[in-house]
Amino acid sequence: MKKSVRRKKKKKRRKKKSITSGKVSMLSSKYLLDMFSIDEVGDKQEEDSEYENKLQVFIDYIQVRKVVLFEDLAAEFNMTSKDVVDRIQRLQESGRLLGINDDRGKFIHITEKEFESVARFVKARGRVSKQDLLAECNKVIRLQPRPEDRERIKQE
Repeated sequence: MKKSVRRKKKKKRRKKKSITSGKVSMLSSKYLLDMFSIDEVGDKQEEDSEYENKLQVFIDYIQVRKVVLFEDLAAEFNMTSKDVVDRIQRLQESGRLLGINDDRGKFIHITEKEFESVARFVKARGRVSKQDLLAECNKVIRLQPRPEDRERIKQE
C-alpha cells in the first residue's frame, strides 16, 4: 500500500513539474517574441518576380555582349564561376538561352536565327567537314555586339 501511495505522489510531482515547465517555456517564448519586431512582410509572389527580374537582367547581359567570360559574369552578378556555369546550363536546358560553352571559360551566345542558318547549311550540304562547318559558323555567327547593343553597354 505504501508503494502505491508513493507512485501516485511521484506521478503528481511529475505532472506538476511538466505543467510548470510548460508555463516557463510559454513565458520565455512570449518574452522572446516581444524582443523582435516585424518591420516588413514579403510574399512569395514579390520574391519570385524579383528573382525573375534578376534572371532576365542576367540573360540580357549575355545576349547583348554575345561573348562573355564566366569570371566577368561572376564578378558582375556577385556569384562564383561555378554558379554562373550552373545557371547558364539550367537556362540552356529550359530553352531561355542558346549558346556554346567555350573550353577557355567563355560563353558564346548564339541566336535562334544563327542556329537555323547553320542547320540549313548542314542540311543543304549533307556531309560536312569540321573545316567547312567552322568556316560557315564564322560567316553566320556574329561574335561582336551590334551597334545598338554597344550603345546599351556604354550606358550601363
